[in-house]
Amino acid sequence: MVSRTDLYRIAQVLLKVFLDSYETPPEGIIIDMDDTADETRGGQQLSLFNAFYDSYCYQPIHIYEGRSGRLMTTVLRPGKRPSGKEVVAILKRVMKRIREIWPETGILL
Repeated sequence: MVSRTDLYRIAQVLLKVFLDSYETPPEGIIIDMDDTADETRGGQQLSLFNAFYDSYCYQPIHIYEGRSGRLMTTVLRPGKRPSGKEVVAILKRVMKRIREIWPETGILL
C-alpha cells in the first residue's frame, strides 16, 4: 500500500527532476496549478465520488511551468476538490524548494 509519505516523496522527486533539467536558473517562471479528474473503476483506495464529474475518481493536482508547459510536479490525491488550505500547503512546499535552488528567479503564480 502506498502511504501519504510515499506520495509526498514522489511529488518531491518530480520537482527535483524539473529543477535539475535547467543548466542555469531561469530569470522567471510561471506556476500554473490545476486539478483534474482521473476516473476510476472498481474499489480503488481513495477513489471518491465527485458530483461535479458525476463519477468516482482521483483528483490529482498538476503543477506546470506556464511558459514552457513543462510538468513541475504532480500531487496524487483523493477524488475531492482540494481545500484552499491544502492548495496553500502544496504551494508553500513547492515555493520553498524552488527558492532553495533558484533564490533569484522571479515567480508568478
